[in-house]
Amino acid sequence: MEPAPRPPAAPTAVDLAGAPVDPFAGDAKVVVLVFLSRDCPISNKYAPELRRIRDELAGKGVRWYLVFPDPDDDGAAIERHLGEYELPGPALQDPQHVLVRRSAVEVTPEAAVFVRSGAEVRRVYRGRIDDRWADYGRSRPQVRQRELVDAVAAALEGRAPAAEQVAAVGCPIDDLLPSAG
Repeated sequence: MEPAPRPPAAPTAVDLAGAPVDPFAGDAKVVVLVFLSRDCPISNKYAPELRRIRDELAGKGVRWYLVFPDPDDDGAAIERHLGEYELPGPALQDPQHVLVRRSAVEVTPEAAVFVRSGAEVRRVYRGRIDDRWADYGRSRPQVRQRELVDAVAAALEGRAPAAEQVAAVGCPIDDLLPSAG
């Protein structure tokens, strides 16, 4: 008698070499996922701000990932993109949109902040990085609100962010899904 076939592994995010990664494993109190697209001009314009935020969070117990949800991207293309824009990794691929669904993000760039409480990890913020973009193609000359930084600071202090969700302006993620049929 042959053993029963194993069910397929649960879909997961992968690192740039294709190895499965669970960004919520470990004991980091706060996990930040920033969803980006190589082809989204707004995502690319956020590179300097993402470097600044990542530097600001260094050493504070925050696990940080850049997540690329486009199923057509491969690790080598993302690696080149990270170098070209000097983006602060580590980076993950989310071709099956496991992290997209868990985070409930809709566009790139968009961020999600998760907090660990014992074994439970729950999302406390989803939305824009800041208010630089008033609309697609229309940016503000100066940032007035920094929702991502504020949400992470609140999470580190054990309090709720000012808003749990703030609409982000960017390139729709649903357009990245492979067409059915």
